[in-house]
Amino acid sequence: MNVLQFLHRAGKLKNVPRTGWCIEGILGESVAEHTFRTTLIATLKAMELGLDVGKVAVMALIHDLVEAVIGDVTEMGWRKIGKEKKKDVEREIFREMTSELPDELREKLRKIHSELINGESREAKLVIASDKLEMVLQAYEYSLDNRRRLDRFKNAMNSKEVFEFFPNEKSALEELWGKLNK
Repeated sequence: MNVLQFLHRAGKLKNVPRTGWCIEGILGESVAEHTFRTTLIATLKAMELGLDVGKVAVMALIHDLVEAVIGDVTEMGWRKIGKEKKKDVEREIFREMTSELPDELREKLRKIHSELINGESREAKLVIASDKLEMVLQAYEYSLDNRRRLDRFKNAMNSKEVFEFFPNEKSALEELWGKLNK
């Protein structure tokens, strides 16, 4: 697969719905749309914190790339197979997806992907937190738009990653969620 074929395959994320919303009966965002805002969140925070912005942007862009092959698997689905098996599955699919890229590009992407799925750096932890924050923000927006509460998604705000990187945003979102009760 050359670069154009890789990009074509990645583009399939535009047609992969976010499973958690489908379970809730919401025909909403695609994985590509989620990835866009996750990347924006992570990049802005990386700039603010003085982290490697380029690495963060690439990590955020590829964080759900394997879903172009396997679809969007919910956190509950991954929990059933275990954290290590999830890493193995993601690593294998990512290896296959990048196998035909030029050597240097392939190796750079695989190294960044490995760092991300292993949570080995502050940049990787930021992307993981950004992924959760984006989901909580989307749940809030769907709660406003659909006049239904999606509180179960709000719990992701309580993760240590979100609290570490986004304490102010967490407080602001909690305040917004509180107003939904009124």
